Amino acid sequence: MNHIGAISGGKDSTAMAVLLAETHPEIEYRWVCTPTGNEPPEWFAHMRALRERIGPIHPIAAPTLDQQIRKWNALPNWRARWCTRTIKIEPFALYLMQHSPARFYVGLRADEEGREGGNYADVPNVEQVFPLREAGMDKADVVAFLA
Repeated sequence: MNHIGAISGGKDSTAMAVLLAETHPEIEYRWVCTPTGNEPPEWFAHMRALRERIGPIHPIAAPTLDQQIRKWNALPNWRARWCTRTIKIEPFALYLMQHSPARFYVGLRADEEGREGGNYADVPNVEQVFPLREAGMDKADVVAFLA
C-alpha cells in the first residue's frame, strides 16, 4: 500500500503533512505536489523548509498555467474552470492510477464539510483519508498547530 500525501504549500496541507509525519513516523509517506509553474519565490522557500521536516516532496509533471492559457486561449475564470482540473486534478488522478493501491491523504479541515478534495472515485484501489477532519481540526486549530 502506498501512502500519498498531496501538498499545496498552504496551511492545511502543511499542517496535515507535519501532523502525519510526527504522529506516524513508521509510515513511509510519498509527498507530492502539482505546481502551476507560476509559484512565487516564497512558495519554493516554504517547500524547502517543509521538506526538511517531512522528507522529499515530489512534483508531478503537468502542463503549466502558461501552457494552458495558450491552449485554451483564455484565463481561467468562473465560466472557464479548466485550470484546477487540467493542472491539478487530472495529472494527480493519473499519478494515483500509476501508484495504486494507495491511501491518499487530503488536507481538508473539520470546518470544511462541503469540500471533497477532488473527485478520484474513478481511480481504482485508492482510499481518500482526511486526517485534519479525523482529528477534528478547524482553521483555528490548524493555525495554532503551525504556530
